[in-house]
Amino acid sequence: MDAERVFHRYGGLMLRHAQLLMGQDSLAEDAVQEALIRVIRLNPQLRDENHEKAWLLAVTGNICRDFLRKAKRRRETRMPDWFDMPSPDSQPDEEAGQHDRDARLIRAVMALPVKYREPVLLTYYHELTNQQAAEVMGLTHAAFRTRLMRARDMLRMTLGEEAEL
Repeated sequence: MDAERVFHRYGGLMLRHAQLLMGQDSLAEDAVQEALIRVIRLNPQLRDENHEKAWLLAVTGNICRDFLRKAKRRRETRMPDWFDMPSPDSQPDEEAGQHDRDARLIRAVMALPVKYREPVLLTYYHELTNQQAAEVMGLTHAAFRTRLMRARDMLRMTLGEEAEL
């Protein structure tokens, strides 16, 4: 696996995944850099493009969890820097209500512990199947579904009827 090709093809995906898990751009960039170093060092031979994507998301997620574990701090995750940027084609009056609902949902997801946030991100943001996401996280399919169900329950408790997952 060529690190330069991986960076050009999946670098943005890896960075977004790390930003969502870590909440800080500088730490996310460090995690992606570490993941690319692992690509160079391990040079894995993967079956196909889906396996390659899943492997890279798994490595990036593992590194993020390691960084967070090493930090040994329980803090509320800060919103990613790109969150408050207005959409180029947004209509302020028409989309204000939807933006508020989206903002509440994103804040609620970001406030989840990482072990529950990651299943939500892999399923809804990265659009992986439950089986693919379970493989990325190194969990059995049943364990993944349990974490996703608990995450949804937490979001429903936080957001009430507004939660539509």
